[in-house]
Amino acid sequence: MIRMTKILFYLVLITLKFSVFANEEKSKKLVTEAWEAWQQNNQELVEQKFLSAIHENPHNIRAHVGLSFLYTLQQKDVDAWYAFRRIMDDSTSTIYPYLYAEWITAKIQGNVDKPELGIEQLYLDLSKKADSGGVLSAMANEMLGEYYLDRAEYEKSAAAFTRLQTIDDWTVCGPFDNISASGFANEFPPELEYKSDAAYEGKNGVLATWSEIPELRRDRWVDFRRYFAFRESVFYANTFIYSPKKQTAQLRVGTSGSLKTFLNDQLVIEYFDENNNDLDTYIVETTLQKGWNRVLVKCGFSEITRCNFMLRITDASGKPVEGLKTSIEAKKYKKNPGAHFQNIENFAEVFFKNKIKENPTHLENYLLLADSYLRNDKAIEAELVLRDALKLAPENTMVLSHVLEAYMRGEKYDEISTTIEKLYAIDKRIPNVLDFKISQAIENEEWDKAENLIADLDMVLPSSELVFNHQIQLYSKKSQINEMMAAAEEAMEKYPDNWSFTYFNAAISIQKNRSYETAISLIENFLKKRNIEVAYRTLADFYLRASQVEKWEEISQKLLIRTTAAPGEHYNMANIYESMQRYDKALESVNKAIRICPNSSQYWEKQGDIYRLKLADAEAKTAFRNALKYLPTNYEARDKLRELEGKKNVFHHFGERDINNWIDSAPEAADYNGAAAIIILDDNRRVVYEKGASESAHELLVRVFTKSGIDDYKEYQIPNNRFSEKLVVETATVIKNDGSKIKADVSGNFIVFKSLEENDFIYIKWRVRNYYSGRLSNHFWDEFYFNRFHPITHIRYSLLVPDGFEFQHRTQNMPDEPRETKTVDGTLYTWSLSNEASIGYEYGMPILRDVGKMLFITSIPDWQYLVDWYLDLARTKTRSSYEIQETVQQLFQNKKNISEEEKIRIIYDYITENIRYSSIPFRQSGLIPQKARDVLVTKIGDCKDVSTLYIAMLKEAGIKANHVLVNTRDEGLNRNALPTIAFNHCIAGVETEKGLKYLDLTAYNYPVGTVPEMDVDSFSLLIKKGKTEPEHLDAQKFLPKKVTRKSKVTLKEDNSVIISVDVVRSGSITASLRRAYREKNQEEREKSMAATLARDFPNVKLTKLVVGDIEQLSPEVSYSYTFEVPNYINEAGQFKFLQIPWSDKLETDRGLAYDKRNYSYYFWPWADHFIQEIELKLPEGFAPVDLPKKVKLSSNIADFELSFEFENGTIRAQRKLIHKKGIIEPDEYIEFKKFYNDVVAEDNKQILLKKN
Repeated sequence: MIRMTKILFYLVLITLKFSVFANEEKSKKLVTEAWEAWQQNNQELVEQKFLSAIHENPHNIRAHVGLSFLYTLQQKDVDAWYAFRRIMDDSTSTIYPYLYAEWITAKIQGNVDKPELGIEQLYLDLSKKADSGGVLSAMANEMLGEYYLDRAEYEKSAAAFTRLQTIDDWTVCGPFDNISASGFANEFPPELEYKSDAAYEGKNGVLATWSEIPELRRDRWVDFRRYFAFRESVFYANTFIYSPKKQTAQLRVGTSGSLKTFLNDQLVIEYFDENNNDLDTYIVETTLQKGWNRVLVKCGFSEITRCNFMLRITDASGKPVEGLKTSIEAKKYKKNPGAHFQNIENFAEVFFKNKIKENPTHLENYLLLADSYLRNDKAIEAELVLRDALKLAPENTMVLSHVLEAYMRGEKYDEISTTIEKLYAIDKRIPNVLDFKISQAIENEEWDKAENLIADLDMVLPSSELVFNHQIQLYSKKSQINEMMAAAEEAMEKYPDNWSFTYFNAAISIQKNRSYETAISLIENFLKKRNIEVAYRTLADFYLRASQVEKWEEISQKLLIRTTAAPGEHYNMANIYESMQRYDKALESVNKAIRICPNSSQYWEKQGDIYRLKLADAEAKTAFRNALKYLPTNYEARDKLRELEGKKNVFHHFGERDINNWIDSAPEAADYNGAAAIIILDDNRRVVYEKGASESAHELLVRVFTKSGIDDYKEYQIPNNRFSEKLVVETATVIKNDGSKIKADVSGNFIVFKSLEENDFIYIKWRVRNYYSGRLSNHFWDEFYFNRFHPITHIRYSLLVPDGFEFQHRTQNMPDEPRETKTVDGTLYTWSLSNEASIGYEYGMPILRDVGKMLFITSIPDWQYLVDWYLDLARTKTRSSYEIQETVQQLFQNKKNISEEEKIRIIYDYITENIRYSSIPFRQSGLIPQKARDVLVTKIGDCKDVSTLYIAMLKEAGIKANHVLVNTRDEGLNRNALPTIAFNHCIAGVETEKGLKYLDLTAYNYPVGTVPEMDVDSFSLLIKKGKTEPEHLDAQKFLPKKVTRKSKVTLKEDNSVIISVDVVRSGSITASLRRAYREKNQEEREKSMAATLARDFPNVKLTKLVVGDIEQLSPEVSYSYTFEVPNYINEAGQFKFLQIPWSDKLETDRGLAYDKRNYSYYFWPWADHFIQEIELKLPEGFAPVDLPKKVKLSSNIADFELSFEFENGTIRAQRKLIHKKGIIEPDEYIEFKKFYNDVVAEDNKQILLKKN
């Protein structure tokens, strides 16, 4: 609401001849008092003080700026503008830095539609005269262009944009791969040469060629997204600039995306971060050579959705350099002339930095500098300057609101929540805080809370657009339709220029009246006021739905006038014309789309569809081929092309199968005595196309015989990579004996078979299409099992590849002898087996991947290729950031002469203790790690994310480290694996003075030098340049797992015992102790220990438990405990039978129950070394009848020693068990079984005691 008293107050100030006797000192004091009052959150007093300061000295800029900030916080944008504009009416002030800082705020841009406020005139004035560098003049022309464009004043708009004097003549080239921002550092061919007729291998194998830009956006930005139909890509734009003489000039670039700018092949501008910013954001002063100069702009995007740039070449005042000419034709130029270049810092940033330096206690300068940063997405720079402001005023709500904005730009979500709660605790009237809390309450369905908060907001901003937005949203969520409609109607009446309110009322009218008449009228009236694209698009849609085709065409043409270089609009029209069977118009529209964006597979496919409908088969074929040229994974276009070529479905090469015949001839349970189920058919057919696109078809028919078989197959999961494959389940049914079918429940790749009974069949048929991208897009890989734990009647893997397509194949435990068949579509390779017996299960056997009959296939040439590929993906994610630098600095603070080993440990401890493991699909991608900075800020990540953070932090500490891709031990030894990306874990390999050290950053509670058990003997690939082969991470690479115990046992007359044990654990087994006790109090620890002891000692009583320092992640942990056990000793007459209480004695092992084993036994002891010394104090007068003899057993697997001594009423015993390996091969089994059973016998021997 405009408060007229304040407006009139400012109007008076603008025209008033101020007294020369203005009290400047009093005014300054009042400003200081205003900021002090703000620290106390007394907004009424803040306003009063600023107004009084202005009254005392109307030239006091600080008072006007401070008051403007207060009204901005309160979202009183008109008042904020009147306060701010006073600066411009003061001839003694330097206004331009202030305008730059606040240019995109609501006080200026939010008021542009209020003619009485004079924003348009401000733009006009600034377009003629502004800052000495001309930045604001250009920005004013840009805003005028947008302002007139929104009013359909196209000539004025074009004139304003023309005054920008942008470089508009370009050829563009792309796409090049930029997955994970990897393309920024890669030197693609356009950086090395300009050949207008050259064709390079681009992203996904697509040919990247140079082409002239056919149209520009009205605002003169070169928008790569309009010319290229590819995401996560790098693009180039090239032009030649003629200079009549050698002269100094400034290259000024604004961009969305990462940026490199080259002048005569010399890199002059480089910015990695993908920001959305304004024109002239990056300015470099350099030298244009006499004659022709090559200018190359490289722009990339992978995280944001935009990719564009604007280049202006000016003198130091921002005016165009005279005599320049442009050409897209290749010209001779002087390469790498070694010209000097200097980055020109933004004038407003320089100004406010100096202001802060001059007056470090003036808070408004911190806020203005932060706004200067934030308008160009410089979130970190803004945050840092605001930190200094918080030191001066930690409770100031305006500073905290700016901090909140910086956190939002930096995506620091935890800090956002914390700051909002702090602001709300200080002041419950701040509109943007109420806005957030209302949205949160509605999202959490806390309706009463949301209503109360909306009421609070309405008290602060009565009947504001924000209030109406929340009311409408709340009523909609609560299904209060009448209230929602009433609120929407009132909102539109009050704010007719608000598009959301207009559209909402239009949509309501359609539902209410079952007619488009009112909706059309509402949108038409809106367009009279605001000429925006979305309104045209909506109106055209409404006309079409209302069957007013001529009106649809008319509005669509107006939309095309409003938005230029818009291939998507032409494509949409082509779709509509096609549906109307107006094929000539459809073809005309899609051709316009292709002219602007000639590399869109979607547009070419649409052209092919139209030609096919026109019965122009030859043209349709060409169009579909072009669709496949730009996107080999456009399977729909591929199917259409085959149909036009008169070819059958490509899968006909594999032969047809009648599933009913397989069911009719299915074996009975009696044919496979004891089998729980039988796999009747397992058929996998895969087709690989040129450029690596591939699709597969699968059929599985199983018959279950027993309840165990039902349990095995009642649920089925189809292997599927959700990140790069599309799964279509065509059929999933239970087939009964009588032929009836029951459809299974399918969700994604999970299938549940209902009503499955003995002797029923399950049948699944599915297809998978891959959509790999980047360097892997031209490749495929696969693994296939040819036997299972159920018998198989017939199993087949077939592969159709184009002739000349190179790939590797290898089998395991079966012949690698595929049948080769030549077809018109390539060579068909077939591996098949029949009547395969089930694999006999043995406890502790290797997984099927290691012992089954398997086929491995890949077109990836070698492991080095994978290393290089992942280096590209991960390299940019380990870039440092201010947050990383700050954290490392804090970790090493006050620590002098830190060794390499200590640095490794300190950073490892920090990550494992503070970054929580999480693997959630919407947060993490399957392959690409998050940026190290993001992991640090959010304090959450999966294995590759925390490894990335560790690598980045170590780099900051001067230590090199690399990712290590891992297949954990439970995924098998992978001895026959070919190069694929089938890894399930990621750790870090640190380059130390003593060699490579492997660390798992998800290993909470594990000390440096140790890893979880599944990492030991895992299959790994070190991602380091030059690494050519994977390796297994054997146990020797980590600290040994040792447990040492010293026990004292007192045997009492009543046959009870008191046992005290001192234990030292070392290596990875310290983690289990921390896991058991670290987060428990003493009482909980004692309960846990007592429960553990009770498993071996009935009626045990724990009397003492002392756990050493388990907070520190040291490789060695000690603890001790004492307990009493009643009736521990058995007696018979004068004899007592003593069982030595060995803590780690061996128990009967079910894996050793076989006479022989066909497969290895994965024994995996929980520690490598077990050493225990026991002192047993006998009751008075008792002695052993005969001490056991010393035992020493040895095998290839382990060594065992046992010894006893008796002296002075005390038996001293020592036991050592040293494990040498954890996998027992079949030929070692008999020997180890004997060894193990002998140790069990020794561990369980009793000593006979007799009283003398």
